Amino acid sequence: MLVWADNTPAQNAANRDLHVSFRLGGNSGYIGLFAPDGQTLIDQITYGLQTNDVSQGRYADGASQIYFMARPTPDSINTIPGVNTPPQFAVIPTQFAVPGQRLLVTIRAADPDQLSLTYTLLSGPRRSK
Repeated sequence: MLVWADNTPAQNAANRDLHVSFRLGGNSGYIGLFAPDGQTLIDQITYGLQTNDVSQGRYADGASQIYFMARPTPDSINTIPGVNTPPQFAVIPTQFAVPGQRLLVTIRAADPDQLSLTYTLLSGPRRSK
């Protein structure tokens, strides 16, 4: 869901986005997102001076750091041109194989930038003595 803090709730019938009945200040402010109970804080941000047509958001999506971005990213992932966050690999437990046995290890990775991942094993397995 995309929420526009633009004080134009009359636009709600025209599209699926939500236009709320208040506008954020351009100099600074606080935004808090709460659960339906009105008590449980989901997320929050305190922001400073804003510039027209410059987006500000978490990079990569869901991370704690807030960045200014060269282009707005409503309904898509936040991006900063020229920046690529490294993929995240899960911990691979120690694997054992008997000589002559085939060992297949599946390695899963997630890319915070949601790019397509391709990776190659650059060295062979270590042999223990």
